[in-house]
Amino acid sequence: MSTDKHQYQLYKNIVPLTREDHGHLYIERLDNFNYTRNINTVYVFCMEFMRVAKEYPIVFSVSSDEIYPVAMLGLQNGRNEFLDEKARWLGEYVPCYVRRYPFILMRNDDGGFYIGIDNDYAGLNKRGRGVPLFGTIDDGPMLTEVKDFCRKFQTHIDRTSQFCKRMQELDLLVPLRAPDSEIAGKVDFDGYAVVERQRIWDLDDDVLLDLMKSDTMELLYMHLFSIGLLHTFKERYL
Repeated sequence: MSTDKHQYQLYKNIVPLTREDHGHLYIERLDNFNYTRNINTVYVFCMEFMRVAKEYPIVFSVSSDEIYPVAMLGLQNGRNEFLDEKARWLGEYVPCYVRRYPFILMRNDDGGFYIGIDNDYAGLNKRGRGVPLFGTIDDGPMLTEVKDFCRKFQTHIDRTSQFCKRMQELDLLVPLRAPDSEIAGKVDFDGYAVVERQRIWDLDDDVLLDLMKSDTMELLYMHLFSIGLLHTFKERYL
């Protein structure tokens, strides 16, 4: 079994979700996001950009072969600034990746998909707290909803991957640099990149027209707009 590398974030012990292993279990949705406390970025997909860009800088992880967008949750590694002392989320919008946990859509070696779960999720229990994962015969209502959510999530991942590949083809990305010396002295931005505005305008007119007609240009500008939040982050979190 396999899954995209960026999808492993947050997960400790991913196993296939089966009636044989989990049919007797209940799941209780926790009232906190403590499982995100030690991350300062989280994967986001293009459909979320409009909501995400209002609160979080969107940058691109380039530390592996696969390039993908992430929302910054803080400037320092291992520290999510969007949690209060009780691990409640402080932002208005909670990224889909965070809301999907502890479930995940896994890819079989033959290209098919199935649902996985983090077996270490604190809300899994045998004591009847929450709702059953499985019904008497079919999936429980909650699991049916989860499967639908994960399938839609995968569709958006595929579209986001196409967007990132397009940026690579057009050579629009440059390394992320700190907007001022104060941030540069305290934060390591290695492994992240942003779109350079001038590289957009250096493209041929027919390419620019194609970007506009495909809504890619709108995504690029939402990303560029969000980068301005780095100054806000400095004032709040450094």
